[in-house]
Amino acid sequence: MSLIDGLRYRLRAVLGARRHARDAERELRFHLDLEAAQRRHDGASADDAEFAARRQLGNRTAVAESMRRIAGLGWLDATRQDLAFALRGMRRAPGFTLVAALTFALGIGGATAIYAVVDAVLLRPLPIAHADRVLDLELVRREPDQDGLVILYASVPEFLRWRQQLRSFSGIAASEPTRTVPLGAHIAGRAPWLPSPNLVHVTPVTPNYFAVLGTAPTIGYGFGQLDPADTTARLAVLSYAYWQRGFGADPHVIGRSIVLDGDAYTIAGVMPDRFVFPEDTQLWTSTSDIARFGTNENTFAFDVIGRLRDGVSPAHALSEMRTRFAAETMAVRALRGLQVAAPTVRNGIVQDVATHLVIMMACVVALLCIASANVTNMLLVRGTARRHEIAVRLALGAGRGRVVRQLITEALILAALGALAGLGASAVVARFVAGESSLHLPRHSLVALDVPVLLASVLAAAVVGIVCGLVPALSVSRDALESTLRNDTARHSAGRARRRLRDTLVVGQVALSVVLLAGAGLLLQTFRHLMEIGPGVTADGVLTADLDVGLPVQDTLARVDAARRVGERLRALPNITDVSVSTTYPMGGAISIGRLRIPGRRLPDSAKDYTVVAGIDGHYFTALRTRVLRGRGFTAEDLARRDIAIINEALAQRYFAHLDPIGKRIDAGYPVPLEIVGVVETTRSSTMVPEAEPTTYVPLAAEGAQNLSVIARVTNGDPTAMEPTIERAVEQAVPGSQLYHVGPLKALLRYYAATERAYTMILVGFALAALLVTAVGLYGIISYSVTQRTREIGIRIALGAPPNAVGRGVARHGLGLAFAGVAAGGAAAIMATRVLRSMLYQVAPGDPSILILVGALLVAIALCASWLPARRAAAVDPLVAIRAE
Repeated sequence: MSLIDGLRYRLRAVLGARRHARDAERELRFHLDLEAAQRRHDGASADDAEFAARRQLGNRTAVAESMRRIAGLGWLDATRQDLAFALRGMRRAPGFTLVAALTFALGIGGATAIYAVVDAVLLRPLPIAHADRVLDLELVRREPDQDGLVILYASVPEFLRWRQQLRSFSGIAASEPTRTVPLGAHIAGRAPWLPSPNLVHVTPVTPNYFAVLGTAPTIGYGFGQLDPADTTARLAVLSYAYWQRGFGADPHVIGRSIVLDGDAYTIAGVMPDRFVFPEDTQLWTSTSDIARFGTNENTFAFDVIGRLRDGVSPAHALSEMRTRFAAETMAVRALRGLQVAAPTVRNGIVQDVATHLVIMMACVVALLCIASANVTNMLLVRGTARRHEIAVRLALGAGRGRVVRQLITEALILAALGALAGLGASAVVARFVAGESSLHLPRHSLVALDVPVLLASVLAAAVVGIVCGLVPALSVSRDALESTLRNDTARHSAGRARRRLRDTLVVGQVALSVVLLAGAGLLLQTFRHLMEIGPGVTADGVLTADLDVGLPVQDTLARVDAARRVGERLRALPNITDVSVSTTYPMGGAISIGRLRIPGRRLPDSAKDYTVVAGIDGHYFTALRTRVLRGRGFTAEDLARRDIAIINEALAQRYFAHLDPIGKRIDAGYPVPLEIVGVVETTRSSTMVPEAEPTTYVPLAAEGAQNLSVIARVTNGDPTAMEPTIERAVEQAVPGSQLYHVGPLKALLRYYAATERAYTMILVGFALAALLVTAVGLYGIISYSVTQRTREIGIRIALGAPPNAVGRGVARHGLGLAFAGVAAGGAAAIMATRVLRSMLYQVAPGDPSILILVGALLVAIALCASWLPARRAAAVDPLVAIRAE
């Protein structure tokens, strides 16, 4: 028989096992009949001939089994027997089965959920033709006091230079930041971080945007027929999902009109299904009139992408960009201090979330390891209790490999049950993570428990099942027969090596729990700090808004006067105590960055040579409850001056550490140096950087009052209830003016801290699951130890040992395991939490207070887990224990 014929024969036997059994039976019957006929021909009687034929053939069952093994069915029979035996054993121990399956469900379910997110965000290909040939063209600024680079949008002049001069790219396109705009007429009012109906995510792009991406609309012509010189055309392209939801998948939608924020656009196309770039975009509009952004080199308005020419490598393109940019910085002062970068589009998309997702994946792997260690310990305990049974099987001729396979089969069934039970939890977790908008996950709509994710779940279940079953199987099968021959029983104390293994697994669980809990504690501290603007701001009862007074931005005096009138009118309202009309407010409004110089002094190389600049009125610090630490605030007479400033404590400590800054002068890019008249408490002024930055406050007229904001402190009740009253008062003070982005300062803080809160809650959830599994495992191992040592404990008490001393010994065992795990986990946490550095704010990795708190928590849990077994040990009746043996 050839190799192919043999494989074909075995395949038919496996797929048609019943048919093969009937064929084997007929073949055996044929050989028996043939042998019996030969015997009858030789003169034997029919009975003697039948008996002789059977004796000649041998054991018929053994022959049939041999034929099944030759056909490749032996493993199928053995597997069927192992499965049946394992299921019967699990039915006899439902409690053990339930706890082990739920433990596996926590680990495998969590790993499946996070892998579904990682697969969708990091692993799947982008909906872009040859995505590795499309680069993000970026301007970056290196911050000396921070890790990594700050990525900026490109200015209009820089985009035009790239498009005209770079020869490494076949096409360069740009998009503006995605905006949330209302459908229909312009709607003033609520802030974007507060719920609003009828909003759509719009990304304005240049006409060649889709051509550079290599993707064309499935319906319509897109922007391909748009004349770049036509700056008046208003075209829109719909995403596939928005076309289905907003237009009922109407195939005749092309040519229809849609009104966005009061402007009418003609629908020119529908993009392919699942093409969403940039993320969350529902509608793209054409941007031909880029001249409206002006020629200011400091106006970073565009996100630029470029497709490489054939044969050009990314390294060559970046080299060309750097060469040209070096020449540009000599001629353009505003570009000095900046660099260029050109990562691939994929890296540009995922660079903000890749580290977070890898950390989450590491957390669920740690949870899976804790769950696996717990189940391994349970199987070790169960295997020790079954040593007599296993020894009998070995004595009756079962091979050790057969016994090991049986025990691994039981572990695989538990893992499979856990994976099935965890699918529901993983679906919930994956849906939560994907649907949590505050995480800002790119391509979150692709997150699903599809075939690749389910296959990964099956693989994880198989791996942990084999690993968790192999260790107990090898340990128990090695010692079972020897223990029985020594007349040892399953209730005697386990061997020292096996006990050390169980203790080591418990210590490992505690150590991993320390790492997870430490990480969760650090993120909780970060979230708490992010919810604080600073010691000098009380956010309760504060309402903030951006103000449009409807006057030309060049008319500074008229805008300052309008701000004064708005402030006076609002301060006259009941239930309003303080009002400030300035250019900024904490975490919002408008700020500018100025180059900082101190006349007559050379700044240290390690210092940042910039300051945040904000224009304020005389009521700004009063409205926010910010204290003036030295000097004075602005008076009404100061608001028209352009030569004075107030600095925050961060700037004073950085540049005037051992000097009194009052009366000193600084150069922040204004026509004249500014005299410092006061120092105030440090608050966070920017949403981009959580650290408190050096800040300079100047009178409103000095900053130009181009952007205005309102801060109103409400004395009683919900500040949002005052929104209509404030909006009417603003309209009365300056006709034609309006407020937008109106909302409580507390809501603004929650909005900007939402990402950290979401990641924190996810990690806290995994840490609590790990803590639960560890506590159960610790209780189980100590309880089992007491059960195994019942005879020893009874003898000790019979010989005079105080019961309380016996109980304390059991508790010491549990606490010893906990202390060892806390020590190992603390050392690991100091190193592991360093990867969280980019996610932390005002708390350091390995913070001692967090580690001490986590250690105390785990020791307390270990004490509780040891208390009941210790009490049971102290209550052992020595006569009952010895008689039971």
